[in-house]
Amino acid sequence: MKKILVTGFSGLVAPYIVDRLKESFSTYTTSRKIGDYMIDITNELNVKQMLEKLNPDIVIHCAAFTNVDLAEKETKKVI
Repeated sequence: MKKILVTGFSGLVAPYIVDRLKESFSTYTTSRKIGDYMIDITNELNVKQMLEKLNPDIVIHCAAFTNVDLAEKETKKVI
């Protein structure tokens, strides 16, 4: 069975994607607050370790920086 990693599980879109895929695929989730892997995806080392451990076939990236005002002030965090 293919392994799918879905980022941004605490957001609005990812839970719906996981719900649709979980019957046909092994799904794994990540976010800062909830999920199978609770990590900050802006931390490169943590992401590498998670990907090496899980070795997913597919990654669906749903994580996002949603605070528009803060994104305009702190552009280095968004890029």
